[in-house]
Amino acid sequence: MSAYILYYHRIYPASPAPDVTLDLFEWQMKYLKKRYTILSLDELLAYIDGKVKLDRPGVAITFDDGWFDNFVYAYPILKKYNIKATIFVSTGNIWDKRLVRKRIDEVADISILDRPLTVADGHLNALAGDRSQFLTWDELREMQESGLVSVQSHGVTHRKVFSDDKSSGILKEDSRWVYSSPLPGVALGEGIYPVKSGLVSRSFSPNVGSWESDEEMEKRIMGELAESRDRISTEIGVSPTHLCWPWGEYNELSIELAAKAGYSACYTTEAGTVTVDSDRMAIPRVSSSGGKMKFIKRGLVYSNSTLSRVYRLFSR
Repeated sequence: MSAYILYYHRIYPASPAPDVTLDLFEWQMKYLKKRYTILSLDELLAYIDGKVKLDRPGVAITFDDGWFDNFVYAYPILKKYNIKATIFVSTGNIWDKRLVRKRIDEVADISILDRPLTVADGHLNALAGDRSQFLTWDELREMQESGLVSVQSHGVTHRKVFSDDKSSGILKEDSRWVYSSPLPGVALGEGIYPVKSGLVSRSFSPNVGSWESDEEMEKRIMGELAESRDRISTEIGVSPTHLCWPWGEYNELSIELAAKAGYSACYTTEAGTVTVDSDRMAIPRVSSSGGKMKFIKRGLVYSNSTLSRVYRLFSR
């Protein structure tokens, strides 16, 4: 038997929604509970190491970034079905406010609860200083203390850097949030450059026309990995050992630095099956987006290593 990992971002109370709706999320959890062995990431690592045998296909549930709806809408469903999950948080975006918001299991009418913005708008708000679309540390502590949810690292800034000094065109509205992190205040129509995750690339500064050195890059990446680890440890009381690569981007250097920072497993957004002896520092995950039939198909394919290999071969 093999396993796979699902990744989520935002859970919306109802359609229309650019991501998974509450009804669909509950249906997914009920479906998985009946047909799969739900694994924590620590249990998944034990399986990779050959210490755990699966009697039926396994699946692990993960959420990226640390959005407030993970607590307000998703957490009550996880509790209802006793499902373990992991939230990878970008610590620099967590809302520094003493607050625990009402959840769907605490109100009679869920329409009174906040509706999530798009991922792009949520990040743009955070760059402008408004982090209310993200979880608070109080909410994260409550979930961690439940024993169902594990809080792990997604870095600090979740930012891109300019990775080339040759212009790639001008900024368009649909990509504004991606380019607002390497160049704060960038306006529509301004010149932009190719970008990569800040955890994998040297940074080019177009304002001064210079590159950071290899030493500066390594110090910056290592500093972010350590800062995220230490902040989670201080706030939650548990030092994270799992790291999710922002945008799924990683390279040999980032893997080396993650290991030095104390992370024993890292996760991508590359679809694939998790098997015994999978590379711990580049573990694949599968998107949760789409309708019910796509969700069922993905589970059948990616929880079976043979089907997964055949599917990838014919999907090229």
